Amino acid sequence: MRAVVAHGAGDLRLEERPVPTPGPGEVAVDIRYGGICGSDLHYWRHGAVGEFRLREPLVLGHEIVGRVREAGPGTQAPPPGTPVAVHPLASCGRCRQCRAGRRNTCLDTGYLGSAARHPHVQGGFADVLVVPAERVLALPEGLDLRLAAVAEPAAVAWHAVRQAGDVRDRRVLVTGAGPIGCLVVAALRAAGAAEITVTDVHEAPLAVAKQVGATSAVRVDTGAADGLDDLAADIAVESSGNPAGLRTCVYGVDRGGLVVGLGLLPPGDTPVAANTLITRELRLVGSFRFDVELSEVLRALADGRLPVEPVITSVLPVTQPQEAFELAADPARSCKVLLDFGEPGAASSGRPPGPPTAHTRHLGPAGRGAGPGQPALSRLTQRPEAAANRSSASHPRLPGRTPFPPPPGSRGPAAALPGAAAPGADGPRSSADHFRNAFPLSGLPAASSPTGRVRRPGPGPNARDTTTERSSACPAPPPAAPA
Repeated sequence: MRAVVAHGAGDLRLEERPVPTPGPGEVAVDIRYGGICGSDLHYWRHGAVGEFRLREPLVLGHEIVGRVREAGPGTQAPPPGTPVAVHPLASCGRCRQCRAGRRNTCLDTGYLGSAARHPHVQGGFADVLVVPAERVLALPEGLDLRLAAVAEPAAVAWHAVRQAGDVRDRRVLVTGAGPIGCLVVAALRAAGAAEITVTDVHEAPLAVAKQVGATSAVRVDTGAADGLDDLAADIAVESSGNPAGLRTCVYGVDRGGLVVGLGLLPPGDTPVAANTLITRELRLVGSFRFDVELSEVLRALADGRLPVEPVITSVLPVTQPQEAFELAADPARSCKVLLDFGEPGAASSGRPPGPPTAHTRHLGPAGRGAGPGQPALSRLTQRPEAAANRSSASHPRLPGRTPFPPPPGSRGPAAALPGAAAPGADGPRSSADHFRNAFPLSGLPAASSPTGRVRRPGPGPNARDTTTERSSACPAPPPAAPA
C-alpha cells in the first residue's frame, strides 16, 4: 500500500508498505481522504513540531476518513464498506483528568501521526489504517466523505466555541483565518453568534471566512486594524497562535469580556497584558483539542448546520504529496488541502486504483472559486517569492523549491518520490499496535454510530499545536532545539 512518510526536514516520500491486518478489537479502514494539518507541514518542513522531533520515519496524517475494510476476529464494528471517520486520540482512562470527564486534557495520551512518543504513533496518510474499534465512527447517512474529512479540525473549533459558553446574539472577534480560524467562524455561526469579526494578513483566507459566516473581515497589516481596540466584542477567540493575536483579543473585548485561547503560542512564557485583564475584569480560558465533539460535528455536517464547504479549497491525489504539501503551506493559494487516496481498497486489492478526485478551487478576489475561463488570483502568487512572503516565518522555503502551479489531473503509477527508500529494517508498525500497547482499551464501548457517547481520548505530551494549522495571521517561531 502507499503511505506518505516524513523521514526528516524536507524529506517527504511516497512509499510502498505492507498492508496491515487487524487483530482482535481492531478495524482496518480503507482511507479515502486525509486533510493536511499544520503539524504535518511542520514535520515536513522542520522534522519536528516544537520539541517533538522525528527519530524514525513517520507516516503523517490524523484528519482522515474512509470505509471499513474489515474487522479483526471477534470485533464489533460497522460492516465492510461503511463510511467512517477515525478519532485520532487515545486517552489513558485512568488519570484524574479522564476520571473527571476531561479526556481532552488527559495526562498521558497518544495521537495519530505524532513523534511525541518513541516509537512514534504512525499516522493515517496510508491506503489502509488499522486502529482500535473504539476510534471508528460511522458517518451519518448522507454525509459525503469529502466533507467529513474536515470533521476533526472542525471538532477542535467546535470545542473552542463550547469553551466560550452561550454565544447566541453575541459579538465575537476571531484572530487568524487559517483552516482552524475559519472553522471557528463556521461553528460560531452555527451556534447563533450575531456578529463575527475575523482578522488575518491575507485577503484569500479572509474571503473564506466571510463565506462561512464572518460578518466583517480585517486585514491586520493595514490601517483598518487600528479600530480593533475599540471593537468591544463580548468574546474573542485567538486562533493564530501568535502573541500579537492574543493582544488583539485582550484589547478587542469589552470590559468583563471573555478571551478563548485556541492557537498554541511559541514555546516558553508569553508576555500578557495582565493589568488590562485585571482592571477590565476579563476572563481568559484555554481550549485544547476536543472530546465528544467529533460525533456532534459529524451530525452538524450531515444536517447542514456547519457550512464548511468553502474551507476545502483543494483536493489532490496522494500520488502528488509534494505538490499538495506545497499548496497547503501557502495561505494565499489555499485553505484546507485534502489528499485523495482513491476508491477504498483499490491500491491493495490487485485492481487498478480508481481515479481520485483532483481539483483546486482558486481563491478569487471575492473569495469565490475561479470558474472555467476565469483568471485565478492564485496565478498571481505562483512566482518564486510568493511563499517567501507568507506571514508564517516558521515555514521557510526548502532550498531550490518554488511554488507549484495547480497540478494537472493526470494520474501516474503509485511510485516513490525521487530519493525514496524502502521502509526501515524494523518494518512499518501499525498505529493500532501503539494504541493497544500504550493504552488499555478494556471497558470502552464500541463505536458503531456517531450518536453513541464514546470514551474519547485526550491530550498529553504530544500536544496538538493549533498554531501549525497554518493560520496565516501571524508568524510562528521555529521548532525548539532538541533536548
